[in-house]
Amino acid sequence: MASTREAARPLFTINGAKWLEYAPLKRHALPELVYANPDLGDEAMDAVFVRRGRKGFSGATTLSSSEAASRPHGNDEEDVMFRRRLYRLEWAGAHFHGDDSLPCELLQHWGGAVAARAGALPNDARIPFVDMLVLRGNDNLLHELPEKVAYHAAIGLRREVPVASLPSRIVHSVIDARFALDAKYHAAAVYLKWLAESHTDHPLLTGPGFDTAVRDRLDRISVEATRLYFYMLGDQLYDEQARYYGRGDFSDWWDQLATYLFWVGRTGSGLYESFADWPVPDNNDWPAFAKAFPDVIERISFYVERGHEEARRLAHATGKDPALMENLSAREQEQEALLDILVGLDALLHEKLGERAENGMTARAVIQALYPDAPSQLSTAHLGLRDAIEQVTRCLMGKRPDVIRLGKFLVKHRDRVVGARRLVCETGSDSGGLRWSVRRMRAPTDV
Repeated sequence: MASTREAARPLFTINGAKWLEYAPLKRHALPELVYANPDLGDEAMDAVFVRRGRKGFSGATTLSSSEAASRPHGNDEEDVMFRRRLYRLEWAGAHFHGDDSLPCELLQHWGGAVAARAGALPNDARIPFVDMLVLRGNDNLLHELPEKVAYHAAIGLRREVPVASLPSRIVHSVIDARFALDAKYHAAAVYLKWLAESHTDHPLLTGPGFDTAVRDRLDRISVEATRLYFYMLGDQLYDEQARYYGRGDFSDWWDQLATYLFWVGRTGSGLYESFADWPVPDNNDWPAFAKAFPDVIERISFYVERGHEEARRLAHATGKDPALMENLSAREQEQEALLDILVGLDALLHEKLGERAENGMTARAVIQALYPDAPSQLSTAHLGLRDAIEQVTRCLMGKRPDVIRLGKFLVKHRDRVVGARRLVCETGSDSGGLRWSVRRMRAPTDV
């Protein structure tokens, strides 16, 4: 008779494209809002607020939550101001049901002790998740994990591991947050959760018949509802030690940190920060963010330099990221990137300019069209063009490519013909900049 574990549905699988999948993140389901202390019952309130900043009161109380909740109202000298119901979030995968072992088909490419054990087993065998963590920890490589694996370790098993650009300290602070909600805030949060989830799964919006750009604009409703859900909860963050609303850096940025954590493993990693509305280095909020979370900045630097590439490699059953052209020479990589830029730029010009596509766009206008200032306006259309531009400009993950570097690349390849397309440059525009367009040739030519 098979054991319960053997009969359980696996949480980690390999899809047809050889990428690792994690069942709890397949649906656009926001974290569930639940009572933080269910033992008190539905009518109990255990978020106790004490007086702050008033002469004769220290802003703290020696009363327990249950003692404070039982005290009568109307006494001007009491420590307790008011009470709220206390809630927490139950994140996807926090109480997982199923087999969380990992397939050896994936692990045999991880190197070190993990690969050694996976290589000694059949290709279709699986290694228990906890065992994999121990082996990875012995090699001091827990900071290099695929995003979905790191998410399960942190959320499902409560292990101290970073998740994408979030250090472990931040991850656990986010998921351990408590919220003191009155009826109005609770109703608003429940509605926003419903809006985000139902809009994403609505059959009128998910079926065929929509242009990619149109679908991306429709998806913004769900993206914004998701962001507002965490914003509403962050506004009511409760500090259990101070017995008051949360104050300080963590409270100010909790909603953006939580929104980032939600998107991990659900979309392309380049969208995590933009969907969460994180500040960028040239933004006015960046200095305050960097000062408040130096460990996040350090983790971002690591992830940009090597962590992201390693996470993607380890998440593919071949042990290689198929998006990287490792076997191509520098000239061949540049050739491939130029072809992607010509094809993508041609499509972008016809979308934005229509019959006036031959007039072209400046490098700055191209960047502005692909990377709008408002994160909510960022579209998933023209991904090939974005990837190629980010490659040739050596753009950091999730950041806007440098206009000058793109301009220099285009100037270098002025009048170049690849794949029956020629890169055309025109001067003397009203803006005074070089305008770039694409001309289709009669026959494929390569020079």
